Amino acid sequence: QSDDGPADSSARVLVVGAGCTGAMAAAFLRREAVRREQDLPSLCIWEWGRGPAGRMTSFWADVEGQRALADVGAQVISLRDPSRLPNWLQPHLEPADAAKLADTDERNPAWHHYHAPAGLPALQRASLEAAEPEELSFQRRLVELSPGAGQRWRAGYAEKGRRPVGSQEFDLVLFAGTARDAAGLEGVRAALAPSQLRALNGVGYDHRLCVALILKLELASRLEELCEGRAELVPRGGGPIGLIARQDIKGRAHPKASTVVLHSTPAFAAQNLQTAKREDK
Repeated sequence: QSDDGPADSSARVLVVGAGCTGAMAAAFLRREAVRREQDLPSLCIWEWGRGPAGRMTSFWADVEGQRALADVGAQVISLRDPSRLPNWLQPHLEPADAAKLADTDERNPAWHHYHAPAGLPALQRASLEAAEPEELSFQRRLVELSPGAGQRWRAGYAEKGRRPVGSQEFDLVLFAGTARDAAGLEGVRAALAPSQLRALNGVGYDHRLCVALILKLELASRLEELCEGRAELVPRGGGPIGLIARQDIKGRAHPKASTVVLHSTPAFAAQNLQTAKREDK
């Protein structure tokens, strides 16, 4: 919404998805309403997963009474302008040494990169807390979207599987999911022009597979040597591993273990992801 446009104080807003985009968008909606001294909209957030994550998820395991934590999605959060980092995220981030990050297209040396010691999902949780939604529902999937009364949208949801079990009406629906999921909603398809729908169907994603390894502490020095003292390494040789990311350097060193995440190359993921899903592995 532009600075010139007034907010509708009675608006019901649904944010679909509590990953990075959805959670932060919800927090920004609240921040902008407060900044403009306007009444807050009624904000609802639906997420089909068991908790906030999206492409910023983490894995942990108990090792002798302490958590060994690994980011198994994104490894850093990157900004062109650090002054635009929302204040609610600042306590959860530490600057990453750009010189020790991998030399990839995603690690632009002119940008500012940050680690999250408590795991990147901590950022989603912080954004959801800042958003203060009236309703936050996990394991709730948007399965239907159609015109409702007046200019509202009727949003049908499922809580197990894809069979609708209920619906609500909203003035605004902000969809923070994949383009494929959006294009699968009849209401979205009906609202878009053919050229817009073609553009939506043409969106592609850079998928990767990853595995988190929890190693004995005595292997930490070997891992550091393998990575040449860096936080990340892109292996040479064109194999299936596209990135090695050490987790101990993120302010989460473990006294009994050393954790590392291996990301596949996009090509390996493209060849094997659908097979893995079919075999449920």
